[in-house]
This record gives sequence, C-alpha cells and structure tokens, in this order.
Amino acid sequence: MMTSFPSSANGLYDLFILLLVFGLGIAVFLYFQRCVGTGHRLGPTRLWKKYGKVAIALLVVVIGYANLDHYCSFHIMTGQPSYAAGEAVEVQCIVSNPLPLPIYYRGHTAMDIETSYQNGSKVQRVYLNYTEAAVEASRAASGGSWGEGFISPNGDKIVKTVRYTPMREGEVLITAELTSFTKVSAVNMSIVITEYDPRLVNVNSTGITLFAGPSQDQYPNIVIQIRNDNPYPVRIPVFSDITRWTGLPDSDTKTVTYISWTNQHWDIPPYSTKTIWDTGTSAKTIPRPTYFRLYGKTLVYPP
Repeated sequence: MMTSFPSSANGLYDLFILLLVFGLGIAVFLYFQRCVGTGHRLGPTRLWKKYGKVAIALLVVVIGYANLDHYCSFHIMTGQPSYAAGEAVEVQCIVSNPLPLPIYYRGHTAMDIETSYQNGSKVQRVYLNYTEAAVEASRAASGGSWGEGFISPNGDKIVKTVRYTPMREGEVLITAELTSFTKVSAVNMSIVITEYDPRLVNVNSTGITLFAGPSQDQYPNIVIQIRNDNPYPVRIPVFSDITRWTGLPDSDTKTVTYISWTNQHWDIPPYSTKTIWDTGTSAKTIPRPTYFRLYGKTLVYPP
C-alpha cells in the first residue's frame, strides 16, 4: 500500500496557514480592544507621535529600494563576433546592475528577440529539446513575470539564452526588446556570418551519438540515426556495410548488407538528428531484440 505523503504535507501546510491567520486575527482584535481609544502607551496615536517620522523614512527607503531596478541596463552579447554558416549562434540577454549595492530585479513581462539578414529574411531558431518552445509560449501567454532575483553590486544577471542557426553568409542583425516593471529597453547588435565550414568527425567524436530508434511516421520503422549535440555542423563519412541479427548479442545468424552511396558523407546541423538508414522493420512488432553493427559499433532495438 502506498502512502500519499505530498497530500499529507499539503494538509498540514493548510492547517498551519489557517492557525496562523486565526492567531493574527485574535492578536489584532485584542490590540484594538486594549489599546485603541484607551490612552494606552501602545495606542496608535502615541505610537505615531513617537515613531511616525521613523516609519515614514523607512517607508520611503523601502519604496526607493524596491524601484532601484529602474536603473538596470539591458544588453545582449554573443560568444564571438563572427560565425561560420551552419554554426549555432548563442545570444545571451543580460540585465546589469550599475550600482555599488545589491538590488532586487523584479523580472520582466515580455522579451522579444528577432534575428535576420539585411534583406529581412529570418534566421531559424534552435531549440535544444521539444518542450523548450512550449514552455516559452506558455510563459508568454500567462502574462506573468520571470527572471526575478537579486543582482550583486555592479553585477550581471543572464535572463535568457537563445540560439539561432544562420545557414548562409552575410551580416546578421540581432534585435531584442525587454519589457520590465519600470521601462521598455531595446538593443541590437550585428554579427558576420562567413562561409559554410562543417567539421569532419566520426561517430566516436565528442557530441556525436549513433543509435537505433523509431521513425516519426504513423507506422514507425526502426531507423539508424546520428545525433549532433555540438554547436557547429559536422560532416560524417558514410558507412559501407551494416550487419543485422536478432535474438542474442552473440548470435551466429547474421545478415550483412553492402551499400553503394551516391554521396560520400552526411552533413548534420548543430543540435539536430539525422536518419542515415531505414531498416524497413516495424518498430512495434519485433518479437525479439534486433541488433545492428556499423561503424564498428553494435546497436540494439529496443535500446
């Protein structure tokens, strides 16, 4: 039998809040009964005469401090001034504190970023996972704020990181607009995109993963795929043969297929996956594990 600890914890928390509100209500009631209109030394009139100026000064200080994020500046930066076509350009959106004391940044309600060539054509945004776009859309639609937090004296706070992949040469303009509680800030910068220059790698290189998985069709097949988790495009030579067998990893019953390719390599963009071979076998109806060997690696499906 399983015990629902989260539900119990929530119940205790609700009970605590209820008792706290009840206790505060009793305290306020007793204060009014004993101190208000009775000339008590803790009555509001005497307290105001004694501490009113201090209270006003503290209130002014608190309100002023809460609004110090008005003096924050907003800017964007990239890791380098130029990139090769096909490389992922990482843009960091930064809020800076110019004051010699820590301040609390109350966050922003909107941030719009556009990246385009001089002729107006847009540059493709890169998402590192399938949920990133959905999370951003949901956050923008909620109307809430995000990015809140303290910023150290003369310090910076990265409030957003986005990635784009320019696919051709030219000058790219990046513009960003941030809407905070106190103002709207707009900035821009330009970077140079040089000629396409993918890096020649192999399946054992850093950031490269070879695996067997299901295709994205309605009736998926087992496909061999390569994932590039690097911020730059890679070029991988094609394979010449693939060995396949089912059952046990050391089975002697194997089928070898030799392939003659019209191309000599695959180009894979950054943070993306490319299907290099469709096995023609359904990914849903295999009775036993299926093994594939290529590039000197053994893959299994299901993994």
